[in-house]
Amino acid sequence: MPNCKKIEQRVPFAMVRVLALNFYTHEPIPGAKIVLSRDTNMTSWFSGNEPLDTFTTDSKGSVTFKVKGDTDPNHRYGVHSYGARVANGKFCGRPDGRRLIKMGKENNLIIYFIFPTWISYHVKNINPFNNNDQICISDYYSILYQPTYCVPGMSVDTTIIGPQPYPSRDFGGVKVPMVYSVTKNNQTTNYRDSALLPCCDTLFTQITY
Repeated sequence: MPNCKKIEQRVPFAMVRVLALNFYTHEPIPGAKIVLSRDTNMTSWFSGNEPLDTFTTDSKGSVTFKVKGDTDPNHRYGVHSYGARVANGKFCGRPDGRRLIKMGKENNLIIYFIFPTWISYHVKNINPFNNNDQICISDYYSILYQPTYCVPGMSVDTTIIGPQPYPSRDFGGVKVPMVYSVTKNNQTTNYRDSALLPCCDTLFTQITY
């Protein structure tokens, strides 16, 4: 009789370390939800249509885990994220895509996040001169910081959700310039400050002039 031996296929493993970072500042993001998925559709890109497990990044924005594969050569494994827990308790953020895992190797993967943010300006003219008084607020997204929203008049007491004309920007967690100008008695004075924009939240600021 022939000597038949059963050939055992080795199940592949991979060590995976995922680091979640803010896209603009490269600061680590704790509390990011990392999803381990398997692709079974043989698509041209990893769709991650079969979630297998979830992990949460630590205070340094990192999480490490071991992945056990299978013997099906058509299966691909990868990680993606649905968002992160930010300071105000909300779960939000937009990750930049999925990452494929190379089985049999150590994988050091980075997922970048961007977070929407808003600014609420309460502007009030407390020392009016004449109807030519004006305050202009610049969009911090603009390189030249040109005025993008102006409010004229003596009796200004209003709230602007900015920057205008696009109230939401994906700069949460980023320190940006706060630039505005005030015109009174035909003289314009420019002001410049900075602020750390909150992730998935609104920064409230008051400008009196």
